[in-house]
Amino acid sequence: MDAKMLMVAAVMSVGLSGNVELPKDLREALPSMVVYRYEKMVESRKNVGPSDPEYKVISCFLQDNKEGWEHDARSYAPNIVFKGPNYSINCMSDGVVINYQNTKGEWKQISKSCKTPFCGVKP
Repeated sequence: MDAKMLMVAAVMSVGLSGNVELPKDLREALPSMVVYRYEKMVESRKNVGPSDPEYKVISCFLQDNKEGWEHDARSYAPNIVFKGPNYSINCMSDGVVINYQNTKGEWKQISKSCKTPFCGVKP
């Protein structure tokens, strides 16, 4: 019985990993969004658009990181989160997690480890 469970776990992990390309909607011009910052259980928020520095930073980050994403089923605590109508981008000190709605209306989650803390956005 244990061998079967290990086999199922191995198959599932292969299905969740791999080199995933960033969805097309996130590679192109992003709509205006809200930036949430979470510090010591306190949330602050700010609406941002194409003329705001945070918007420019996250857009450039996504343009520079189109590949190398992995499917990810883990849960993450929010740090600096950009939220748009059909996506959220959680920037952490050691990586980025993106939740997005695909063309079929399904929500997916991908992540990428990166050395640039908080996508270059100041915490």
